[in-house]
Amino acid sequence: LLQAISQATISQSVTSQTVAQLMQQITQASKRTSDSSLAVAGNLKNTVEVARQLESVVDQFKVNSEAE
Repeated sequence: LLQAISQATISQSVTSQTVAQLMQQITQASKRTSDSSLAVAGNLKNTVEVARQLESVVDQFKVNSEAE
């Protein structure tokens, strides 16, 4: 009985260590995902700004069809 308890304790300890490692990996993956999301948001903001600038430049070349 003592040997079975000892083996069960060792097994639970190994399982706990594995769970802790997996949780650490999940935390790291979550941080990478968060960092990537922030980078995407920043890039989208820059894209919107470039689109606005482009629209402003293109507006200078529009011809008013009512004036013809």
